[in-house]
Amino acid sequence: MREASQDFTVVTLLAAPNAPTEIAQRAARTLPARLAEESGQGRRFDVRNVAACSRTTASSR
Repeated sequence: MREASQDFTVVTLLAAPNAPTEIAQRAARTLPARLAEESGQGRRFDVRNVAACSRTTASSR
């Protein structure tokens, strides 16, 4: 018998702020079902969206 953790995969989408984050959010809603359909074998997917913070560099004097 396989352990439940082997049937569950977490996928993290890392996106730049603004429009890329919005696209990743839309993908995160549909991607779990599509991945499960393609992988078969009862595997489940949890897709999480993380927005990357933009960094600014300090200007030199």
